Amino acid sequence: MGKILVVDDNEQIRELVKDVVESWGHTVIAASEGRGCLDAVRHECPDIILLDVMLPGLSGYEVCKELKGSRLTRNISVIMMTALSDIEDRIHGFKVGADNFLVKPINYEELQAIINKLLREKVSGDTMEPRAGVVKALYKTMAAIGNERYLDLITTECLYALKLADNLSLSEEATERLEAAIMLQYFGAIAVTDETEGKEATLSLLQDLKLGKWLQPVLTYTVKAAKGEDCTAEKEVIALAGMGVEADILLIVNRFALILAERQNNVNVALSLLKREGTLKNYNLEILKRLEQIINDEKILSQIK
Repeated sequence: MGKILVVDDNEQIRELVKDVVESWGHTVIAASEGRGCLDAVRHECPDIILLDVMLPGLSGYEVCKELKGSRLTRNISVIMMTALSDIEDRIHGFKVGADNFLVKPINYEELQAIINKLLREKVSGDTMEPRAGVVKALYKTMAAIGNERYLDLITTECLYALKLADNLSLSEEATERLEAAIMLQYFGAIAVTDETEGKEATLSLLQDLKLGKWLQPVLTYTVKAAKGEDCTAEKEVIALAGMGVEADILLIVNRFALILAERQNNVNVALSLLKREGTLKNYNLEILKRLEQIINDEKILSQIK
């Protein structure tokens, strides 16, 4: 059973919904306006919010946008209740993050089905490890079974990948995918001496994993692009998945880390060689420029200190 927050300024509707939902075995709390909803969320941490659109003060849309914009509350499911059935109102609701819509007068069979579905999804999500935890576990695993060279490469790649992700305002999910990709690409390299062969060996290890669906084309792309081979097919798959920027960041920080290691950590030489290579092999020049700016900023900061 779940904890449900009912938010409606009409007391009769609020109490009726509360009574019905409680009869299904759920714990129900109530609020009559937007600010009260936000306060209740902070104190009660509900699983689902039944949120009326037309509220005094903050509207339901504004409340939903604030909830979904916060890292602490964005995973709380929001069902918006409205007397409006216009498609544009529903589109606006989904744009601010609503998980579902109910048109008043409420069909309680429909409401029960939606609540049950959202609670099942929450249980499933709660049993999954956060991506950030997985990334940390991968690093610890690499530290235990890898060698110093790979750990140095991983550290360098993660450092500049995170800086580029921040510079490009990538989402938290995209940033965590980048970190996972950086670490996973070296798993196969433990058994072989060649870094590129290591990536190819890693691909065979991902067949049974869901993340293989996005990581395989990304790693294949970085291997082919670094060799100067045609990677049009991989680019198309990556573009369809909306991960073109992530793939280009992974390629560029990987090549930079490898060249940097080969050139005894001479940043200026490594950057110059990477830019030359990037021009010849058609790397993403915008990301190369941003990496150069990040490195130049580091030099300035080191001089100030």
